[in-house]
Amino acid sequence: MDYNGDWDLLVDALDGVPDGWEGQVVWDQADKVRLESYFRQCGGRHHSLHDARALRYAVHGNVPPPTAGSVVP
Repeated sequence: MDYNGDWDLLVDALDGVPDGWEGQVVWDQADKVRLESYFRQCGGRHHSLHDARALRYAVHGNVPPPTAGSVVP
């Protein structure tokens, strides 16, 4: 996640932390150029699902870049 508040919201929605789950802020590990590239291609900035997909793309170099109209798994 890129913001501690995201974890707090998720845990509140789930009424606790599921067994085996652990939160980790990975913002500092994200390649900011790849992050911006994702948002330029796909939009969705500040929507939690899009932010998560963009962050995954920016942190994991082995994730293929999105194409127009595609959804990054």
